[in-house]
Amino acid sequence: MACTCHAGGKATGRIRFIRHCHEVGAQRIGHGTRLAEDPALLDEVVARKIPLEMCLSSNVHTHVVASVRSIL
Repeated sequence: MACTCHAGGKATGRIRFIRHCHEVGAQRIGHGTRLAEDPALLDEVVARKIPLEMCLSSNVHTHVVASVRSIL
C-alpha cells in the first residue's frame, strides 16, 4: 500500500516527524518544509526520490514561512 505521511508543516513541524516518515517507508511526504534543518535526511529523501507535497499558501497561512516569496 502506498503511504503518504504529513510532516514538517505547522502541526508536525519537528524534523523528527519527517525522519520517522522516512524510516517507516513513506513514498510521499506532505509538507516537509523543515527538511533543510537536517541535510543528511534531505540527501536521503532526494536519493530515494520521495516526492514532497507542498502547498505554499497553506505554509504562509499556518505561519510555517513568512511569505511565498521568502521560499522561492
